[in-house]
Amino acid sequence: DEIDTLTKDFKPTADHFARFVLIASDDIKSCINKLKHLDTAQHFVLGLVALSPIQVDTIQEYSALKQISETRSELSRDKIARREVNDRIDARRQEIENLFLKLVSGISWISTFPDLNGQKIAIHKLVSMLAERIFPNTVKVHNELVNRAKTSGSASRALKQLLYDLVKSEHLKNLGYTKYPAERGIFASVIASNNLHQKKGSKEYKLINPSQNKDEFSQNLTLLFDRSLNFLKDQRDRNVTLKELYEQIWTKAPFGMKMGPIPLFTYLFVFTNQTKLAYYRQDIFITKIEEIDIDYIIRNPELCALRYLEMDDNTKHILSSLASIPFKLTGEKIGSIDPLHVARKLIEIFDSTPGWALKTAKVSENAKLVRTLFKRASDPAQFALIDIPNLYGEIALDDKAALQSVFSKIEDGLRELSSVMSETLNAFQTHVLKEFGIFSFNESNLEELRNRAKAVKRLSGDNRMEMFITNIEQLSLDASSFQRLASMLVNKQPKLWIDNDIDKIFVEATSASRNFINLETMAHIKGQQGSSFAFALVSHKQNTDAAKIQSQTLSKTDLKTARSLMKKLRDTGFNDNKTLAAALALMLEEGEIS
Repeated sequence: DEIDTLTKDFKPTADHFARFVLIASDDIKSCINKLKHLDTAQHFVLGLVALSPIQVDTIQEYSALKQISETRSELSRDKIARREVNDRIDARRQEIENLFLKLVSGISWISTFPDLNGQKIAIHKLVSMLAERIFPNTVKVHNELVNRAKTSGSASRALKQLLYDLVKSEHLKNLGYTKYPAERGIFASVIASNNLHQKKGSKEYKLINPSQNKDEFSQNLTLLFDRSLNFLKDQRDRNVTLKELYEQIWTKAPFGMKMGPIPLFTYLFVFTNQTKLAYYRQDIFITKIEEIDIDYIIRNPELCALRYLEMDDNTKHILSSLASIPFKLTGEKIGSIDPLHVARKLIEIFDSTPGWALKTAKVSENAKLVRTLFKRASDPAQFALIDIPNLYGEIALDDKAALQSVFSKIEDGLRELSSVMSETLNAFQTHVLKEFGIFSFNESNLEELRNRAKAVKRLSGDNRMEMFITNIEQLSLDASSFQRLASMLVNKQPKLWIDNDIDKIFVEATSASRNFINLETMAHIKGQQGSSFAFALVSHKQNTDAAKIQSQTLSKTDLKTARSLMKKLRDTGFNDNKTLAAALALMLEEGEIS
């Protein structure tokens, strides 16, 4: 009965991997038979001891004293009795410790490993020998900072920084380290010394799968990774948390990995098997592990999960077709058609969409459908193989024509979302230039506009108008200069724009441009020569009381062209100004001059 109590609730871990049981009974065979049928049998070692009556009395007395100390309330009121009981407990404990040390030095142990049975082995040697047999494939980490069940604060910070550096600087030799902080020591002893960070040809450095190496460390790590992949494959219909993976595979025999280095090997496992695994944080699919994910892996492995991915013929066709979309949109080829890789590339394109495009109503219904689909994407397999094909209604996965129609709509939607911002900015650019009388977008015209802005700078006496003039002075062929101007007009960063802001940008641009032109007519206040000429034509039609006012702003270039035309007319002998005025009025009336 006592052996059942000792074995029933024992759950071996990397830290407490074996239980040594001393049996003071002649019936050791029945104990051995009970252990044989346990899944944890290899984690128990039995030793038969013979106790004298005095030794038995000592143990029984210790047990009785402990019970009295814990259950008798009288002791709390009697200081002398309490001290007496405690003194006797300490004395019996010391006797039992001495007895134990004497007994274990001469015991022949019995275990499930025949080569250890019947031998009198020092207890510390037996523990080491047992560990070697229970964990034959353990990954040996030669770094005392992290190779612990619980790391110190400084070691934890160094490990976290190393993982950050792996995320950001994997492509650099020694991750870009020039000095020797603690994280470099972990990198050198665990990663670099085991050839897990190599330079491929003339390309950059990268982490490699341990299966490419033949040393014992890499072989054991490969076995751990393969066993983990098989476990995930058996559980392919659900997400498996990292905590479950640790408890079921990593900390159990034959690996017995301690918790200290586990986050580092977890990152290696996910990174080197990213074509087969989908990574989730709080049940949300993550396309690429970032620093925040490192924090979760270290502190909350129960909130991180993995899922195994695989394909059939229909799946391959769907993924091949979807993989062509990023290439058409960005020109970047996809090296793999696994669901994770394809979904990652599609979502990367969507994630690069400007903030306003993610909420505007100024797009087609198709683009809105695509946007909604991508916003709720969480599982790469479901996203690529179920959600996308059935976006416009359920279809058969072997209906290639229907699938192609869906993929074309997805491509059109992504293209529209990615371009709506730039098209709006192009329209804004055209609108602004038109307000200044510029109809050709080139460096010469921009230079003339910048000079016009310099001429009226600090003339308005209004801070907001001066900000507008400064932005005009900084305009260039780069579209970002017009985006800065638009942001200034609504006092918002582009990612915060809403549809009302877009309308406001055009209205504000019109108002500010016309104020700018009015300032140009007063450039002489600063002793500057005006850069534009403005006039208004007031016309009255017969039998109407309403007057029509048409205003025009002419640049230096316009005036220069007009003077050339006037000279040609004068050279022909034409000097009738009244007729010229009539012709101008008719041209404005007909809208031939805008």
